Amino acid sequence: MTEHSDINDSWILGSTTQETNDKGQVKYRINLPSGRPLESGWVAQDMAKNAVHAWLSAVRDQVSADAQAKTDEAKEIYLRKKRDEAMSAGSPVAQPSAAPTRLSTVLSSDPVEYAKQMVDLLTVEHKHWVESCLDSTMKRRSCELNLLRWQTILESLTKGDDSAPTE
Repeated sequence: MTEHSDINDSWILGSTTQETNDKGQVKYRINLPSGRPLESGWVAQDMAKNAVHAWLSAVRDQVSADAQAKTDEAKEIYLRKKRDEAMSAGSPVAQPSAAPTRLSTVLSSDPVEYAKQMVDLLTVEHKHWVESCLDSTMKRRSCELNLLRWQTILESLTKGDDSAPTE
């Protein structure tokens, strides 16, 4: 099996098959290292050379997406195991949110359509991270306020008590 780090244009071109229909249009196909098949849309024969660049980019993106999905899956299994261990020990664990999978669709080999798809995908990802950042900031601020409140409570309870533990 080809590893993600072994992916280069030569491998992609060597692994890609080209199909031509009776209208003279070309379609590219490849089996990604993950085993998932990927194919382009039909492209006019005279645009095929230009479409190769979009095809190479789309394949690289899909290989990266598959590798990211595999990493995300392993991370989710790890986090689930850690959460289950913590829950069985009686301590609650906050579950982190994951970014949406960037490339879960077959990208077009048409350069304009490909660019539109990338803008759409990255807009969704950007929105996720902005929301995640805001959520994180609010949780941090809430924690700071609770910490300050409990420090004040502890201080008022231990005022004048020399036996109270200090930080």
